[in-house]
Amino acid sequence: MKYFEYLLFFSLAFSDYVIDESKSKIIYYGKHPLHSWSGVTSDIKLNSQCKINDNMNCDFEFQIPIMSFYSGNDNRDSNMLHYLNAFLFPNVKMTFENVIIMNYNGTLMNSQLHLNDIKRYYQIPINISSVSDKEYLVESIFFISLDDFDVEIPKLLFLPIDDQIMIEVKLLIYR
Repeated sequence: MKYFEYLLFFSLAFSDYVIDESKSKIIYYGKHPLHSWSGVTSDIKLNSQCKINDNMNCDFEFQIPIMSFYSGNDNRDSNMLHYLNAFLFPNVKMTFENVIIMNYNGTLMNSQLHLNDIKRYYQIPINISSVSDKEYLVESIFFISLDDFDVEIPKLLFLPIDDQIMIEVKLLIYR
């Protein structure tokens, strides 16, 4: 029990920002010649570390369990878990380093995306707006290629889905 109390204390004392999961979501959009679909999750974990003397310059790591995405179709979700090797690599991680907390409007930020045990570098367009002194709305839309992460492209009726997946991010983070 003491261990849990120390862990809780340190996670609260040294985490600079957290996500309001009730007001945050990540959506992916896929396409097939016969239909389109989306999957959504609000199960987003944030690990942030801000510089000791500069609470506005931070490193962020977002972690999303692949199993938490829900498309409304259990067969599709099961296939996604299979093709993304979610049982071996259960999380998607995205990291940003040296982010200065301020308003941004479409600014390209360097990031690292970890999926299927592969790391790729992206420049992600980011919008950050102040909601209050301690709350920020973070929004982005970007595309990833399944091929970049060695994901076998699923097929339906012998037709493959599009390699490009659109990712939409809406997060409310606070200090």
